[in-house]
Amino acid sequence: MLDYHLPTCALNTGKDEFCTCSGIKGGAYRTPETLENIPRLPEFIKTIEHIKELHQRKNQDYATGSNPFSNFDFSDYVNLFALGCGCNRTHLPFINHITTKLARLFVLLGDGVTPKNESIDDSFDDLATYVILWKCRTIQQREKEDAPSL
Repeated sequence: MLDYHLPTCALNTGKDEFCTCSGIKGGAYRTPETLENIPRLPEFIKTIEHIKELHQRKNQDYATGSNPFSNFDFSDYVNLFALGCGCNRTHLPFINHITTKLARLFVLLGDGVTPKNESIDDSFDDLATYVILWKCRTIQQREKEDAPSL
């Protein structure tokens, strides 16, 4: 086996130190196998690990156990229904947020799942907030349409 170890590398010391040039800890040698596993950007790897943990935690609150996309499927169904009824596309962002919160509530209340993030009450409050924001946006759009043009 070829030795890819650099003589100036901290790994040469044999101490249990973090090597800034390789990302490997302690007196290991860099072989072709370990070279491809060296994290070039430790911050990137840390971010990916955080996203993975966040996704797993949040997915439990928002999707059913049998369908990890159930919240998206529900949102899509409601959006198609709204568009089929002639709903203006400017309403869709509000509908998306509302259906996402509804899907979360369905999962938490239906399956008896303990929330991993915000409480069930927070979801009800978010839902109320989105509906009020939607109403405000609708009022503003109506006022713009009724305003005399210059």
